[in-house]
Order: sequence, then C-alpha cells, then structure tokens
Amino acid sequence: MNTMSDRRNDFLEPALLETRRKLRSVAIEFLALTGLLVSVVLAVMIDVKVLKNSASESSLTEMLHALLALGSALIYIRRAIREDEARGYRS
Repeated sequence: MNTMSDRRNDFLEPALLETRRKLRSVAIEFLALTGLLVSVVLAVMIDVKVLKNSASESSLTEMLHALLALGSALIYIRRAIREDEARGYRS
C-alpha cells in the first residue's frame, strides 16, 4: 500500500541524490583547489628555506609552474572536447 509519505519520498529521492552529487562535486573541487594552493606555497618555501635557491629556471617553483600550466591546458582541452559551448572560437 502506497501512503502519501511514501509517494513524497519517491518524488524527493532523485532530487536529494542530485543535490548530494553536486555537493560532493563541489567539496572535491574545493579540496583540490586548496591542495593546489598549499602546494604552491610549499614549493616556494622549500625553494627558499630548504634548498636555499632563488626562483631560477631550474627551481621547484618553476617546475610546479610548468606542471600547473600543463594541467590547466589539459583541463581546457578536455572541456572543449566535451562541451561545444566551452570552446572559445566558433565560426
């Protein structure tokens, strides 16, 4: 026997699942960005304090910069392949 509360739960469940999925996605993105921020600060601190190295072309900071630039390019390429609207140029 379907009661009114059972029907309401059936109706709300997909919305709750979608909300949970979005919240999980936002939390993962927040943690990833926080990790990137901390890694940049740590790279500069390791260069200056531990390695006694300035920001030269062969420093840890410059290597991390190159890695982050590559990662950004790959993210943009992936999004442009998946979503036509994300492409910068359309004829």
